[in-house]
Amino acid sequence: MKEKIWRPLPFDVTQFDRMESWLEDMAQKGWLLTDEILPLLVQFQRSEPRHRRYRIIPVTDRIASGAEEDEINLYETYGFPIELTGEMAK
Repeated sequence: MKEKIWRPLPFDVTQFDRMESWLEDMAQKGWLLTDEILPLLVQFQRSEPRHRRYRIIPVTDRIASGAEEDEINLYETYGFPIELTGEMAK
């Protein structure tokens, strides 16, 4: 059985709420988002099916420069680790 799969984005990338729901549905099926995201494709890694919440936060110059470090720390303090994907993960 495949350990990683690629899926086309089913929604426009600006439809954050629909994207978050889709990622949560994939996690319930045992597929977790990896850091490999292309303009129209997303890679998933096989895992145990689980409940996982996703929150899409658009990358701004402030986040990229580290100005949002307090916000990131707050998320992590409350149990929401930040997973940078795409170009931010490199």
